[in-house]
Amino acid sequence: MPSPHPEQVPAGAHSGMEDGDYTLHVTFNDDVMGENIKFLTMCVMALGETRLLAPIARAMECMRLMQQSGPQAGWGLQHLSRPMAGRPAGAPAGARSYEPR
Repeated sequence: MPSPHPEQVPAGAHSGMEDGDYTLHVTFNDDVMGENIKFLTMCVMALGETRLLAPIARAMECMRLMQQSGPQAGWGLQHLSRPMAGRPAGAPAGARSYEPR
């Protein structure tokens, strides 16, 4: 995919793969996090697999911790899973070449 035209990128934003291997990011894009929590919850309900309760609780706490503050509270599509380039773990991260961070 071509790089965006410079006027399309907000001031201070970077576009591209500056955040490296996006497979290490916490991903909300395409409802990955929500669907994984739902799948694990269904495994507990249908299979009685109680060993999954702690991972479900950790994932839900991760969602809570990743929520960004106002005035436009919400989540980015991806967040850093560990500190990188002076940015803390949990900071929004770009994963696709056309997503500014």
